[in-house]
Amino acid sequence: MNFIEALRSHPLTGKHFKKGEMILKAGDPSADGICLILDGKVVSEEATSTAKSIQKEYNKGMFFGLAALISKIRLESFVSDHDDTYIVFITESDFYKCLLADEKFLVDMLQTSLVRIQSIPSSDLTSPEEQIDLSLLFGEEGEERFKQIRNHNLEILSLIYRLRNRTALANENIFIEENLEDSDIYLLLEGSVNQYLKDPDNPNFEKQVISLQPGSLFGFLRKVGNKGHFLNARAGFEGARLIHLDSELLIKVAKLNAKLAWSIFQNVILTVAVIEQTMVRSKKY
Repeated sequence: MNFIEALRSHPLTGKHFKKGEMILKAGDPSADGICLILDGKVVSEEATSTAKSIQKEYNKGMFFGLAALISKIRLESFVSDHDDTYIVFITESDFYKCLLADEKFLVDMLQTSLVRIQSIPSSDLTSPEEQIDLSLLFGEEGEERFKQIRNHNLEILSLIYRLRNRTALANENIFIEENLEDSDIYLLLEGSVNQYLKDPDNPNFEKQVISLQPGSLFGFLRKVGNKGHFLNARAGFEGARLIHLDSELLIKVAKLNAKLAWSIFQNVILTVAVIEQTMVRSKKY
């Protein structure tokens, strides 16, 4: 049984929806959390919108309604686009219950959230028109939420200060897209990291995509088949100190600090949303 199927037995609220039935309605309270599709298909009610590079169609194993992590009300409406769509709702308290029931829950949830991004061909990923600005994507409330998440992430220092620590010198490459062996997620502890995209027509030219601050997670945007990174990562002018977040370490985090585990999960799925809005060409998957 795969993880998506196994979620049916976890302490989560699930509900079936018929085709055309409203799942989430803009303006309603968001207290019931974010949503994960276990069966069927979901579309945004504004699926005909011409807004560029914003995900409008959601299939099995995909999250939606992520604005619940930022806002107390729903910001967008979603309807079922299948005769029998089955959704589970995930709140912070639900997440903690699942951590107690399954020590690998955090690892499996992170892997689930990355499946769609890591299945997108490199040809369908593009450089953002401008350097990513979180306040423009999510508003001031969203930017503040990301700051809170980054601060929570740094609580990892009290747990694993010396475990898999790495220091990068000023302007040192942390990874490059051709590196096939590096498959970790990184947490930035100190300094800064800049991520770049190479111009396929001019390999000597790089465009900066985003500048990361302490508490940020990165390294999970990879090419199809795990064949290298899509972006290059380089330490800033003051260098950087990092921690590798592998599966063993994430399981340890989940056992010792549930709130930190929740923060890491939020960071990853919101970052996936940023990628979908800024770096995926307008196309349905």
